[in-house]
Amino acid sequence: MTTPTAAQQAELDRGGAPAMIGAHSVGVTDGGPAMPVTGWSTTGGDLRIAHFAGIHALQMLPLLALLLTLLAARYPGRLAAVRTRLRLVRVAAAGYAGLVALLTWQELRASRC
Repeated sequence: MTTPTAAQQAELDRGGAPAMIGAHSVGVTDGGPAMPVTGWSTTGGDLRIAHFAGIHALQMLPLLALLLTLLAARYPGRLAAVRTRLRLVRVAAAGYAGLVALLTWQELRASRC
């Protein structure tokens, strides 16, 4: 999102100073047709979607660990071991990492579609 677009790079090469460097849309210009509320592009890739998933992973993983700790008192046979809870959080983290990677790949593909 911080790499100059082709138009911004051309202006930089001419010695100009664009008002903004980078863009969140991929394959289309920023400010085109967008989803209501989120403003995510509907005609090309939008890097804000993967960013959204990654940021919420940072919130959800600690909450999952807390929830598993609280549930350990209720279900001591299954969740009593810290190692079991840690493995569950690691599985969730791997799932989120896979989701963010998939979303990023799909968004960057929009420039070739």
